[in-house]
Parts: sequence; structure tokens; C-alpha cells
Amino acid sequence: MRTTGVDPAVVEAALAKISDGMVFETFGKGFLASLRPLEFIPMGGIHDQAIDGLEHAFEATGVKRTVYQFSIEADARGKVRRTLRALEKNHVVFKRLVYVTNRKVQRQTQIVDDTYDEFGKNLEIRDLEWFKANVNDSQGTVQAFRTFAGSYVHELSQPGRAFEVANLHGDPRLYVFLRQLWDSERKNLAIDEIVADALIMYALEGTDPDSGIVMKRAEILEVVAGLVSFEVKRMEPIIDARLKALTRRPRKVTYHGKLGGYCLPYQTRRAIAARNADDVVLYEEFKESVGGRAREYCREGGVPEEFEPYPLVEEVLHQVFRKQGLEFAEFIESGGRSVAVEQSLPEIVDAVVAGSNVVHNAREAIQTALLVTIRAVVYHGTESEHVFLGRLARTYTMLFLLQCDPQLVTAFMSMASRLKLYVCTSILIPALSEYFLDAKDQRYSNVLRGARNAGVQLRINQAIVGELAAHFRMIRKRFEEQYAHSERVYDEDIQILYIPEMLVRAYFYSRVREKTRTFDEFLDAFVSRRMDRIEEDLVTLLAEDFGISFVSDESTGVVIDRREEEALRKGLEGVKVSRSPRGAGEKALTDARVVLLVRGLREKSSEAGSGILGYETWWLSMDTSTEQVVRKVLGRENETSCCMRADFLNQFVSLAPSKAEVDQVFEEVFPGLVGVSLSYHLPAHVIGMTSRLVREFGERSPGRVKASLRELFDRMKAEPTLAEGHRLRHFLDEQRAELERDSM
Repeated sequence: MRTTGVDPAVVEAALAKISDGMVFETFGKGFLASLRPLEFIPMGGIHDQAIDGLEHAFEATGVKRTVYQFSIEADARGKVRRTLRALEKNHVVFKRLVYVTNRKVQRQTQIVDDTYDEFGKNLEIRDLEWFKANVNDSQGTVQAFRTFAGSYVHELSQPGRAFEVANLHGDPRLYVFLRQLWDSERKNLAIDEIVADALIMYALEGTDPDSGIVMKRAEILEVVAGLVSFEVKRMEPIIDARLKALTRRPRKVTYHGKLGGYCLPYQTRRAIAARNADDVVLYEEFKESVGGRAREYCREGGVPEEFEPYPLVEEVLHQVFRKQGLEFAEFIESGGRSVAVEQSLPEIVDAVVAGSNVVHNAREAIQTALLVTIRAVVYHGTESEHVFLGRLARTYTMLFLLQCDPQLVTAFMSMASRLKLYVCTSILIPALSEYFLDAKDQRYSNVLRGARNAGVQLRINQAIVGELAAHFRMIRKRFEEQYAHSERVYDEDIQILYIPEMLVRAYFYSRVREKTRTFDEFLDAFVSRRMDRIEEDLVTLLAEDFGISFVSDESTGVVIDRREEEALRKGLEGVKVSRSPRGAGEKALTDARVVLLVRGLREKSSEAGSGILGYETWWLSMDTSTEQVVRKVLGRENETSCCMRADFLNQFVSLAPSKAEVDQVFEEVFPGLVGVSLSYHLPAHVIGMTSRLVREFGERSPGRVKASLRELFDRMKAEPTLAEGHRLRHFLDEQRAELERDSM
């Protein structure tokens, strides 16, 4: 049976975004094999990829004397000529070259004719237009593209439905980042504390109380924000805690009472001053020695004397850290060889040169010179060159731990754009209670809005709306019975703390701060005071304020098993707190229905096998007891939870850096003096643990890596409190606990 076809525009959008030759090679071989059974065998001479031109070149069994070349280069004519020269140099006997590319190749007939005239070989070009024309050729080609898209093409929630093509499971960064969060060996390591210490120490490097230079807390945060370029608010609690800890013995930071700010101790400041001078010398030595190497290799290749190659060397290093940062860092630290780095270097060099103003006839010689220069530095460099690269490698690791890496951003943005969350009243009521607070203090509201802006689909159904409507009716009745005739009693915060109903408490706070005058006026912000259309009002309010959509149960197509529903209701009734206006039984029934709906949607959409990013449909809740009952009642002890904690959205979605912000960080840090200076503050044992995980990644099969990534993603969504090391101090959990204490 023929499957539904693929829109050629989607094929173009996806393939044109590929910037990794290995990713395109994987897709190209799979697609060609779907048209005709082919087994590809790499050509010889791969160890000198950029010099011999045979990177991504293959022979195909069963196809006599045909060579396949997969390429993402913009210059098709130049790449074809280099490949043919390399084939001749390596004495490869062949008659035809099939050039496969994700680019649109112009003037194909002219290139084919010129190739035959110069080399006497037949050339066939299969470019982006060819893929678009052939993607719906058969069920096999459709499946080949969909398999590729499921693994590498990540749709981001941006205007115009942007695509990012990245090998998330073939690159160690995502695997190492998630493992770092959960590794049993780091439970007492407190990585977030270590990173916070490093950022604080870096911020304070210029302090000098003798000159009246100290830094207040806000100024430290400003420096940190300027460095990492993304929302630093998520680090404020841990930075505050570490400032206190660092001023205790053994003291690393001093608080200067008279000047009212923080500074580094005298001996530390002297050591940093000397070190900063050494850094300048180190950087200049690196530029001179590496620039000299590059100039020499350029001259040997016939490049004009006036050409200065060093700026291109820096751009190559910049791109290496962007595209292969973790492996390159481990590669530099361990002094070994890295297949991934070797494979990526030629493509990075080609892209850097292609994006420069280098004249066309000098590009090949400059590409060769740059590649030889980088390899010479990393394998046979001077001591100062190795020290410089080593410091950049340690700084990269620090930023990586801050979630400041293009690959991590792609993963979390892609995951967010696929999430479908049913929002529990345990989230909605605290969010609505923040309505009259300043925007910066609306913690639950900001999490919801941040999730919406990241592309998360926030949903409610009739059960959730009904429970929320009942809650409003309850607080209206409770206010009239208990508070309407004694409002003057609650004219200070201390008295308001003892009001158990969160929204009533929110009203009195807003009244004291002169944001509202009457309870009816307070209610008008949410629903009509007559409450005659309360459910419709709430649906409209949640849609406008938070982008939460109402989805009817009928439209989902999920049929709930009433026996499971009743069993769950009975099980949940015993653990539910009876603060619900409908009582514990009704609250239990609502939760049971939402849980079974989420599980039904997962099954209906086959989310169990949907990819490395894990399940897409969740119940966003602060509830901590429901899942235990669900597993016990339904007998599914090993099944993934359906409850996502709001902490996860806050940590990895709402406050996560954007691609533009990460790009800015990399522009400022790699390579340069900032990158060198930051490196001093990250301890060696953290580097060692990260390197160990990189090596572990390389030892695992692709299948195990994919399974591990999926498991780790789902654990993060459902159990963020398991990530020890005080990561963000479980921000929303503490806020919720504070609200609950206030209501005692």
C-alpha cells in the first residue's frame, strides 16, 4: 500500500539546512538505497580528506566502476574537479562519478560537458531539485526521508516554521549534558555551585578596595548576564547562596562593609593581575606562531604574499567550538585523536573559506593551508599553543554546563515545540493569583508564558475547566461568608498570611497595594462577577493570558475505559487533600480522567516510539502523589510518568537561552582573552567527569545512545528533583511550599 507522500517544499526546507556533511551522507546513502539496493564502500585515502578530495566518496557494490560523492559544498564544479583529481592520484579505475548534493546546482549540462572534456569521465548530478522530484517515487523513498527527518530534522517554534538539522544522537553533547545531570557520581558534586563560583570569581576580577572598586550583588549579576547573554534570573538563587558561602572560611571572596560591596582578597587580586598580563602575552604568542604557520603553508600553495590567513584560522576555531565543542575540548585535554573532529574539520574549513572574501582561484590552496595549520597546532603545537587551546577547551566546558551550546539549544527548542501539556489547576490557580503582581514576580505565569513562547502547546479540557470554575465559585462564597464584613482586619501582610484560600489572599494583597478596591473588582479581572458564564470566561482568559487552548474530550478521539477510571478514582480519593470545592472524590475523578486522557493520547499517536526527545503529551502538575497511585492501581510500575513538573519547564524551556543568545556568547568568547580568562575557575575534576562521559558515548552503540537519551529526557520532564546538586534549588517547588505554608 502506498503511503501518503511528502511535500517537496518540506524536503527543500530540510535538506537545504544541512550543514554537516556526515548528516547528508547518512541521508543520501539511505535515499539512494531505497531506489536501488546499494551497499556503499568508502574510497581509499580518507586519512588525508581535505587534501585528496575523497571525503564522503564511496564505491557501490553491484554498480561497476561508479563512484558516489556526497557533498554539501556550494561550489559543485570545484568539488567535482578536486574529487576527480584525487581519484586519478589514487589510481582508482572508474567510468562514472555520481555527484550527490543538498544544493541546487546551476548550469549542470555545462559542468557535465566540461568534466568529460577535461577528465574523460561521465558525470551525473543529483542535487536538491532531484531529491524533490524523486522523494515520492515509492514507499521506500518516502520512508527514507521520514526516517531522516525523524532523526535529524528538528522543527522549531519560530515564525515561518523554521527547521534545524542536527545529529542529536550522533553528537555526544546532548548525551553528556543529560547524563551529567543524572550521574550518580555527581550527587555531591553540585555542578551548578561550581559554575556559579566560577562566574562570581570572574565578575570580581577587576575589584580593588584600595581604589574604591567593589561590586554589589546587582553588579555581579549584571556582569554574569553580560557574559552568558541569556536570562540570568534562573541563576540568582544559587549565586546568592554561593556569595554567602564564598565569604566564609576558607574565604575566597571578601565583603567590604565600608564600601558596601564584594571584592577578591588581596593575594587573589595580585595573582590575577599577574595572570592577566600572562594571558595577553599567551594570546599574542598564539596569534604570531599560528599565523606564521598559516602564512608559510599559504605561500607554499602559491597564495599571494599580501594575504593574511590568521583571521580565517580564528574563524575556523570559532566554528569548531560551535559544531564540535565537547569532542574538541576532550580531544585537546586528552591529547588523543578524534574521528569526529577529523571528519568535521575539512567541512568547517571549506565553509569558512567559502564565506570569506577570498578570490575563487586561491580557495583550494587556502583551504589546504588552513587545514594543515590546525592539524599541526593540535597534534604538534608548541607549549603555548597547547596551553591556549586547553584554556579555551575548559571555558567551553563551563558554558556547556550552563546549557549554552547550539546543539543543546536545538534539542530543547525542538522538544518544546512538540510538547502538548494539559495544565493542572495546581499550576493555574497560583498563576492567576499573581495577576496583580509586577511582571518580574509572576513566577508561575512567566513559566507558562515562556513555555508558550517556546512553542509548547498548553491545553485544558472540560474536567480542568470545571474544577477551576468550581474553585472560583467556592472562593466567592467563602469571601462572602468569612471576609466581606471584616476586610479592615486584613490591612497588613502579616494578617493576610493566615488566609488559607490563595486567591482570597491575592485579593487582600492587591487591595493593600491599591491595585483593587473591592472583591468584585478583583473577580472582574478573571470572570464576570455574576458568574453566569464562568466556564466560558475562564476559557477566554486562559487563552488570552497564557495561550492555553480548550480541547474537548470528544475531539481527541480517545475512549476512556470506565473501569480504569473508577479504579483510579477510588485509589486517588484516599490521597487527595479535600481542599477542592467539590471534595476529594471529585478532585480524584478529575485527575483520573486527565491521566487516562494523556495516556490514551500517547498510545493513539504512538509516542512510545516517536524519537529521542521522549513523550510529547503530559499533564503539567505540581501533584506528587498521583503517579504512585496510578502505577499501583493500573499495575504499570515501569511505565513512564504522565506528570510533568513545572520545574522542568522553568529550567530548560522558559529560561533557556535562545540560539541568537548562544551565538553571541560564542562570538565573544571563542577564541579570545575572555575565553582564556574564564578557564581558570573550573576545577579539573569537573573536566575529568565530562571527558569520561564523552568517552563513554563513543563506546556505546547508536541504539543504546538513542534509548538512553529518550529515557533521560523523560526523567527530566517527570522527576527534576532527582537531579541532585541543588540545580536551581527546585525553584517552583519551593515557591509552592511557601504558598502552602502561608495557608496553614
